[in-house]
Amino acid sequence: LYRFPSIIRYPLICLILGANLFFSYKTVMNCQQAGTIAHSLTESYRWYDDPQVRLITIPDNYKGVYLFADYHKESAETFIESLKIFGTEPLQSEIIEYSHFIQAAPADSFKLRQERDTFWLEFNQYGNWFLRNGIGFIDYETDEVKATRANNILRVELKDTTDRIYIIPQAGEWKQVYLR
Repeated sequence: LYRFPSIIRYPLICLILGANLFFSYKTVMNCQQAGTIAHSLTESYRWYDDPQVRLITIPDNYKGVYLFADYHKESAETFIESLKIFGTEPLQSEIIEYSHFIQAAPADSFKLRQERDTFWLEFNQYGNWFLRNGIGFIDYETDEVKATRANNILRVELKDTTDRIYIIPQAGEWKQVYLR
């Protein structure tokens, strides 16, 4: 920078400093919004004493800021820790997640279709995608569930219909899904 004449050097320094401040501000605002989303989901959770709760999907991150990113198979350890620290009651539930998704906006929500023991979950907006164990969603099957994804629609087929609570996040709050 010192090779440039001062008439170019000072505006260039101001431009670099201005860009740095702008992007730092955007990052701080994204962190604040991610905290609001995480707080809202923790606050709206009310199934503390139900024996088995299943998160059909849970936000992994918001614009790159981790929310409930978790790389443990079938567990929701990050969300469980959030409930233990910030929740309103002692947690008695076994919580398992089926997938994660990239949250692009605080009001992100889903269209849910159900036939018997199968759910189809589709985003209401563009810019989202499903994840599993920190990478793009790969179809999998367990004794309890068979989960597949096609055209960014998550299909969750319940193989074991034991009495459980099924929930999805809708615009920052948990909504219960009932088996028909």
